[in-house]
Amino acid sequence: MSDVYDALISPRPYRHVSYENRAACEELTAMAEKGKIKVEVVQALIAHDRKSKPHHSECVLSKEKRSSPPPVNFYGVIDEKADACSSLK
Repeated sequence: MSDVYDALISPRPYRHVSYENRAACEELTAMAEKGKIKVEVVQALIAHDRKSKPHHSECVLSKEKRSSPPPVNFYGVIDEKADACSSLK
């Protein structure tokens, strides 16, 4: 999960702006809700990020979205022309 968090908050060639911390945590929370990563691991990250440093089991993950991903994010976008050409090979 730490590699996913790092990828979200670090510069990447497919987007002009990195995720803000809150948006990255919300993305990880959404992944945990879908069962892609463990909820307890996300709770630990968010608990560590909080000023009061509560135990991770006391950390409640908010379902409220107060941030948004970067506006221009080309991750996973397929160039239809390039995709069509590669299928002809």
